[in-house]
Amino acid sequence: MSSINSLMSSYQREMKNIGEIIGTTSPNKIIKESKIYAIDGVTRHNISPMLIDRFIFCDRWDEFYLSQNMLSLDEINSFPYDAKLTEWINLRKENWDHVPPKSIGDSLCSIFSFNPYELEEIYLDWSECREEPTIWHCLQSDYYKYNNLEEFFIEISKI
Repeated sequence: MSSINSLMSSYQREMKNIGEIIGTTSPNKIIKESKIYAIDGVTRHNISPMLIDRFIFCDRWDEFYLSQNMLSLDEINSFPYDAKLTEWINLRKENWDHVPPKSIGDSLCSIFSFNPYELEEIYLDWSECREEPTIWHCLQSDYYKYNNLEEFFIEISKI
């Protein structure tokens, strides 16, 4: 079991222990897609090893963290599929030019997760040309940056 898979499993168990209902795992799932789309709908980036493990772990993960819905690969690749999500991204671009997506551009940014009830999204930042994308958690006017998905899950597991 990879470290990211282990972190997600631990996090999922912790959330279930406090009564949260979250996504079900799918350990035998095969990821057929090797690319993930940016929010420009044209640019495609290689799916990193941690992201592959995340999508194998489960498809869509509803209310995984602070009412956020972690999107399935199909949902990410079919953006914009949700009017509320599109509204949140446009608001983010209009008002916060120092964080993704505005700070890096639509071709280097993928949506990863969002809260359907309030302005809060998680983005994948492909601008540093590393194997693993940077994770940006944008919450209202606050934002948090993580080097990769593993670092993000370590941090949210502390809460």
